[in-house]
Amino acid sequence: MRTRAIRRCDSVAAALLAAGAVCGAPALGQSVDCTGPAPTRAMLENVADPVVRFCTTYGSFDIELFPGAAPNTVANFEHYVNANRYSGSFVHRLAPNFVVQMGGWDFSDAGGLVPIPQDPAIALEAHRSNVARTVAMAHSQDPNDATSQFYINLVNNPFLDSAPGWAVFGKVIQGWDVVLRIAARPSLNLQTDPAFAGPFAPAFGEVPVTAAYSAATGVHASSLIYIGTTPCPPCPADVDNGSGQGIRDGGVTIDDLLFFLQLFDAGDPRSQVEHYCTSPDPGPPSLENLLYYLIRYAEGC
Repeated sequence: MRTRAIRRCDSVAAALLAAGAVCGAPALGQSVDCTGPAPTRAMLENVADPVVRFCTTYGSFDIELFPGAAPNTVANFEHYVNANRYSGSFVHRLAPNFVVQMGGWDFSDAGGLVPIPQDPAIALEAHRSNVARTVAMAHSQDPNDATSQFYINLVNNPFLDSAPGWAVFGKVIQGWDVVLRIAARPSLNLQTDPAFAGPFAPAFGEVPVTAAYSAATGVHASSLIYIGTTPCPPCPADVDNGSGQGIRDGGVTIDDLLFFLQLFDAGDPRSQVEHYCTSPDPGPPSLENLLYYLIRYAEGC
């Protein structure tokens, strides 16, 4: 499993937050939460697929990407993720029982509304169905003008598969409760709010807001649901070679040990798990403990 932008948040994010960072998101007056268990290989449709963790105001969710179905779309999305362009942006559309959409704008009380820097548009790759939990690129009436915006299907939306269709390039594999928590927020027409005045105002007809929103004071950073991604060290569960568990779960097998050694030999970053350099000794000899020491050796601990 390739693990781009996945954080072991129970250890690494805690240190970042203590230092004043917010899980890769710029300091825009709204923090995001990266906590959550590491995804396992058993969750994946294809163990070679990359996974991205999104951190939000209400928790994190993980997306498995489908490069086999939409290679150019995935490459485009990964570029935005790796360039940290989504960090500090907000969920700008919630259509109840339909979709939740994001990836268009940053917002801060000091700087106001700022579009995410755009790369060239990509051609449509519509080869999978818009079923619940899938993630797809947003586009206008021109099916080949998708850039940074994407949406999550809250329900099965087969009508979106009609020609020309919409490019499904991933699926939420963990943290669906977080997506539903976002989907449960009020969705308001804020097109006339002074914070969104200007040429982009028509895009803000269905904005989900937090409990801090007040019609009397209008939109502020604390009113919006923020997202963030950040490149992170891989998680212990990623060493697992198919059991659906990791070193912490007692699910390590001989195959997992061989898998780890192959990663280490290839210089794969999954064999270098910083977390273990500061972990206590694991205890009596076992397969789990042998893997533990192999990881420490790879880290030069």
